[in-house]
Amino acid sequence: MKRLIKESGIRNINVLAKRYKKAKIYFHQDLDGVTTAIGMKSYLENYGIKVVDAEVIQYGDKEFSVKKPDASGEVMPVLVDFAHGKPMFVIHTDHHDTQAGVEPETSTSFKSSRSNIETISQVVSPKEIFPTEDINIISTVDSANFAVNKISPEMVMNYLLKFDKDSSLKSNKFLMGLVANKLLLAFKNKPEFLEQIVLNAQPSLLSILNNIKKQISTKGYASTEDLVQNQANYIEKQKENPNVTRVGSIIVQYGGGSMIKPGSYDRYTPFKNNPDADFIVIAWPLGLVQASCNPFKEDRALKGVDLGEMKNEVLAKFENDLKGMTITFGTLKRLSEIQAEYQSVGFTLKDLMAIYGNRDSFKANADDKLLTIIGNISEKLYRNLTDKQKDLLDRITVNGWDIIQANSGGHKCITNISGISYLYRNKKESVVEYDDNRLTVISGYKGNNSFVKDIKSKLSKYKSLSEPQILAAMRQIEKEGTNTQVVATDNITSYVQLTKAIQQEFVKVLKSKIPNNETVTESVKKGNKYFVGDSKIEGKGVFAAKNLKKGDVVGLLHDIIELGYSYDFTELGKMHNHKDEPNCHNELVDGKKRFLVASKDIEEGEELTTDYRLQPDLEQPVKYWGGNVNEERETKDMLPHVDGYRDYSPFKDMDYIIVPGNGIDCDGIVHDLILIGDNGSVKFCKKNSGVYYLDGANKVVEIPVKKYDNVKKIFSSKESFAEWLEKTIDEIDVNNELMNTFFN
Repeated sequence: MKRLIKESGIRNINVLAKRYKKAKIYFHQDLDGVTTAIGMKSYLENYGIKVVDAEVIQYGDKEFSVKKPDASGEVMPVLVDFAHGKPMFVIHTDHHDTQAGVEPETSTSFKSSRSNIETISQVVSPKEIFPTEDINIISTVDSANFAVNKISPEMVMNYLLKFDKDSSLKSNKFLMGLVANKLLLAFKNKPEFLEQIVLNAQPSLLSILNNIKKQISTKGYASTEDLVQNQANYIEKQKENPNVTRVGSIIVQYGGGSMIKPGSYDRYTPFKNNPDADFIVIAWPLGLVQASCNPFKEDRALKGVDLGEMKNEVLAKFENDLKGMTITFGTLKRLSEIQAEYQSVGFTLKDLMAIYGNRDSFKANADDKLLTIIGNISEKLYRNLTDKQKDLLDRITVNGWDIIQANSGGHKCITNISGISYLYRNKKESVVEYDDNRLTVISGYKGNNSFVKDIKSKLSKYKSLSEPQILAAMRQIEKEGTNTQVVATDNITSYVQLTKAIQQEFVKVLKSKIPNNETVTESVKKGNKYFVGDSKIEGKGVFAAKNLKKGDVVGLLHDIIELGYSYDFTELGKMHNHKDEPNCHNELVDGKKRFLVASKDIEEGEELTTDYRLQPDLEQPVKYWGGNVNEERETKDMLPHVDGYRDYSPFKDMDYIIVPGNGIDCDGIVHDLILIGDNGSVKFCKKNSGVYYLDGANKVVEIPVKKYDNVKKIFSSKESFAEWLEKTIDEIDVNNELMNTFFN
């Protein structure tokens, strides 16, 4: 009976145990992937198969960069927690709804469940591998089933393990599991980090946590305190990120913001910053659109909203165009192998057949003999093929519709539309392969941003870019995602544009499915957040019609027809008054609209004011206005590049000031400054240290050094300066002025 139970796990496991004495496990880089790999290791070792190696596998081009199996054939390749199969795998387990690329002879265990480890530990294995409590924690994390378990964003995003003596052992263990998951994700991209956990940890979350802590200590990773601070900074920056907007109850995001510092990024940051939101639709510039429910809301699966089904409705708009695109095997292989090395498995004919071979549009202009030749050719990496061999690969084609369908999937509360980056990229002769995906995005840029086009030409000429150039170009490409104007399918010429268009359509369709969904501007109009009345400052003013919270949008001030010349003002824009210490500020949206936003909590009846001086393109206050304008000099006579960071100047708190010429007088200024010329020259000037000249510059930008900036550290290396610059520009350069003028 025991033998029969064992045999009911992985098909032919007893036969495989006789054939193989060693195994290598390939696993997805998340908590379920790691724990499933550990569970599979335990399962195989019960049959006398020793796991001697492990390797992370990811979706996209990294999927085909994994190393080839042992050439001797003595090590059994095993794949866990991954939906895309490959001919090389002998065992494959997964818990997603559908799988692709699985060979008939592969021994499989596919069961739709909350997590893959749940199946391995409690169904496949004849005895439980992970403790039941651990399985529940892992499954909760992997399925994002947080609301049912009363888990908040703060709990999921916590790096610090603090046992609560007033809570139950079960509750404390749950928190421990969440911390283990958070630390695992913080360092998942470190070389061999996850692999060492799989090979050395025992099947328990406590063992995994202890292994993580050991690696942090021995390998000198960032401290927990640094992780906490980096994440806190990231959360605050994302609140101001112009690529994160709201359409009613939907968060619309393009890119992930600045994710360089360890521990900064967390996928749940948007819901922490927007706890009332029901959904997020995020587009990634590398060609991926993701939509998901808010997992922290108990009613996250709203009636009538099924994101998995909605995916098909969204793609239907693009169906004709996608079916009209012919993508060659050569293109698919070239793009799939961007990060492949000489030992990598690559993208072969077997992979192509497994993923796309049963699709309606699949065509092979070759007989069986030629297909055999093509199959042999495809065993080599694309970059090593001759032009004639590449031409043979192009005899096999599939259309764009089937590529996206084969690479996309999801269910009611989360869905992914992927494979977009394979489109609009058939021209092999002009393509250079890059190890860094960001360079691939830049090289394929087809937009109109002059700065990115210039960077692209530099990349084409020199075949490489500096890190600041890459960061600057990628930021510009991401910022183009803030343009909410729908891209007409007839005008799409790149996969980046298609990614944005699919995101826009998803938001449009999703909005139509949500009852009583409103846009921000509709909400403002309906809310009656202000009224016009007599002002003690000057004439008429606007006042809060009800209590306002910091960050509340009061209303539209004006549309910008032509900056500095022509504006279309609303009543709110015309009637609100200036004050030196205002309670509101304005925010620019899409470069065309300014909204009035509360800078702090405001009580009903309080007058709403802004500091006009922060908008030098508009009317400026003068000393006789009731807004307490500095009596010594009339603000309207001041110029930022003349008065700058002086103690009397209304411009002293500006994030940066651009000065014509190349001479900077640093006497009498209130901040130390970092000076950057439009020719790339850089200098640091302390307060009251005289005049500085940046030879060869026509313009100089003055950037104040913040209290928390460590100047010595900033200038300690090129990398440190690039990191500081990237962070600072991301914070202050809202309108791309600096990017277009100084950092090309």
